[in-house]
Amino acid sequence: MLKQLSIRNFALIKEASLNFDNGFTVITGETGSGKSILLGALNLILGNRADLSVIRDADLKTTVEAEFELGDDRFKGFFEENDIDYFQNTIIRREINGQGRSRAFINDVPVQLNVLKLLAEQLVNIHSQYHTIELRDPAYQLDLFDALVDLKQNRKAYTHAYHRWKKLFAEHAKLAKDQVELNSQLDYNVFQLAELSELKLHETDYESIANELSSFEKVDIYKQMYGQLEELLVSDNALVDLLRKGKSILEKQNGPVTAAILERWVSLLVESQDISHEIERQQEKLEVDPSKLSQLIEVNDLFNKMLRKHGVNSQDELLDVMKSFEEKVELSSNFDTRLLEMSLELERQMAQLELVAKELHTLRLERKVALEKNISFQLEELKLNDTQVEFQISLSEKLNENGCDDLVLLFSPNKGMSPKAIEKAASGGELSRFMLVIQLLLSKKVQLPTIIFDEIDTGVSGDVAHRVGKMLKAMGEEMQVWAITHLPQVAAQGKQHFKVQKNNANEETLTKIELLDETERIMEIAQLMSGKDITDAALINARALMNQ
Repeated sequence: MLKQLSIRNFALIKEASLNFDNGFTVITGETGSGKSILLGALNLILGNRADLSVIRDADLKTTVEAEFELGDDRFKGFFEENDIDYFQNTIIRREINGQGRSRAFINDVPVQLNVLKLLAEQLVNIHSQYHTIELRDPAYQLDLFDALVDLKQNRKAYTHAYHRWKKLFAEHAKLAKDQVELNSQLDYNVFQLAELSELKLHETDYESIANELSSFEKVDIYKQMYGQLEELLVSDNALVDLLRKGKSILEKQNGPVTAAILERWVSLLVESQDISHEIERQQEKLEVDPSKLSQLIEVNDLFNKMLRKHGVNSQDELLDVMKSFEEKVELSSNFDTRLLEMSLELERQMAQLELVAKELHTLRLERKVALEKNISFQLEELKLNDTQVEFQISLSEKLNENGCDDLVLLFSPNKGMSPKAIEKAASGGELSRFMLVIQLLLSKKVQLPTIIFDEIDTGVSGDVAHRVGKMLKAMGEEMQVWAITHLPQVAAQGKQHFKVQKNNANEETLTKIELLDETERIMEIAQLMSGKDITDAALINARALMNQ
């Protein structure tokens, strides 16, 4: 529940610090006194956008701070997920500086506005005339109905299964579309794959082929070089011939003086002859097989052509391209199988969905009569004795996320009138009382947050107003309830009573919010009855209302 609300520098509120009790709290004040300002401050806590116009003094920071008693540990997961310190008494704060920059905090931890909103909306609900407009929405009507007949969990399970089916349906549709696109490109992909397969990329080393061709290109250069060397070594009067002649000369002198020279000379001759033989062997190797050369050139040209065609620079990259075409061709061949499997699964899930949707439909039909009677009974307590309420449920043409039902909320306030859509049949006062009954029933079904009714008693008076007050007080026994009201019959039922009033002082207008004691409450309720001039009769009636 909301324990404390502090407001500083907000519109006409200079500073206010309010402490709240559990149960039923009423807020009264003249039109224009600033009750909407209080709601505006609370809307900041709920994560609504900040407006520069709410800053009273641009030199000061505007702050709204609310302390909530969480009551149990059901919010712990939220705090852990968002890395926020968890306390049973949690403080939410909004700050706005003079430039309009807004900051949000939970337990002094800065948070994004959407995070604050996610928590605050689970703690406070402001019910205004807007909610009666929501009644026109069939989806809202069905949400209300399922909550009131305890089918929220059933519907949640169905909705989860429906979304799972819908996701599979979307995947199936995408796969079918991809199949059409791939099949249209299948011939192209097969051709590209066949063309790349001819290269035998997994078996052939194209770098070695390039190196071999590079060496073939140097054959003429090597031939010329070896020819020149051969001429220097073995032609007439070349090196080998000269070394032979020198050997003969040295052998003729065959003596101790020339022996060492002869040995070295013979070594030169042998080495020169050896080099000559090696040149002959290398020349033989330089002979190129024309057919082999032609084949290598053809293979290498095709490889380079494929590199250029596919915009890659290496054999590994070309292998990746080929793998991509292989996958596309394989995917095309597997589409029929995958589509068939998905179609069968879609049929299975749809059959299960239809079964669950029909079960949900049956439960709704079974429980609607009791709900209609309960609402009518509660409306009788608010002096709508001849009201007929009907939740008209019919089978829809196709399944949706809520099942197979179309629901229309019908309403008739008078005997002899056929029920019509509630927004067409109910007056403002009747709508207000209907929504109050709905909130009363919801408070017994689900764990509602602190709920604030902004003039829920619009369009009612007299005994009806008294009964509205009693109903709000009864709701306050289950949860924390606030009501902004102009009716003394409602105000008298409150456990706490705050008064909002506007005062002019020191050339400025201020809104003050004060907690009234018992005497002040009697005076305020009397003033609600008789206006500015409080009569003795009004005071007597105020005391009587307070004592009821």
